[in-house]
Amino acid sequence: MFDRKLLSSRLIEIGCRSAGPLKYTLPGSNPKITWSLTFRLLGVYRWEVDGGVQWHHSEASPFARRCLELFAGDWWRDFVQREKEFQGGGGFPIAKLAPWGITHALKIRDLSAEDSAARITSDTAQYILPFVRGIGTDQDFHALLLRDEPPAQWLFGQPLLRFAELAFMTAKLGKPNQLLDAVRHEQRQFLAGQLHDQSFEQYVEQVLHAASDA
Repeated sequence: MFDRKLLSSRLIEIGCRSAGPLKYTLPGSNPKITWSLTFRLLGVYRWEVDGGVQWHHSEASPFARRCLELFAGDWWRDFVQREKEFQGGGGFPIAKLAPWGITHALKIRDLSAEDSAARITSDTAQYILPFVRGIGTDQDFHALLLRDEPPAQWLFGQPLLRFAELAFMTAKLGKPNQLLDAVRHEQRQFLAGQLHDQSFEQYVEQVLHAASDA
C-alpha cells in the first residue's frame, strides 16, 4: 500500500521538502545544485513504485538547455520552446543506489502504507542522501558528468544535455577540452542517435564554442 501524505511526512523528517505531487527536493551540499527525488506508482493496482534522482546546476543546466534549443536542430528547438517547464538537468533511477531490484521498482503490494513509507525513507537516508551530499563542489559535479559509472551512467537522462553541461563545467573549471575526447568517442552513437536533423560533429563543435564563450 502507498500513502502520499504519510511518505511526505516521513521524508520531511529527514530534511526533504515537498516540491509537488510525489516530488521532493533533497538537502545537498553544493548551493548551485538542486537535487530532486520523484516517484511513480506503477501498474493497474499500484503495487510497485519507482523513482528517479535528478540534478539541476544553476549555471550548467540552463546553458545545456540553451544548447539543445540552439544547436540540436529543429525538433529539439520546437520541444524546448513548447515545454516551458523543461529546465534541463540529468539524473538516474533511485534503484541504481537503493536495492530495489533489477526492475528498478520497489514492490509494495505486501507492505502496509506505514511500511512502504518507512522503507522508502530509510533507503533515501541510507543511499540517496550520502551520494547527493558527496557532490559538494563544482569539481565533484564535473567528475560525475565525466564518468560513465553507476549510479549516473550516460545511459540515463538526456545525453545531449549532459554533454553540454560537461562542456560548460570543463570550460568553467579551466580544464582542457581533451578531457571530452573520450566522451565524444565512447558516447558518439548514443549522442548522434538523439539528433533528428543535425549532425553530431556540428552539435559538438557549436557546444564547445559556446562553452568557451560562456
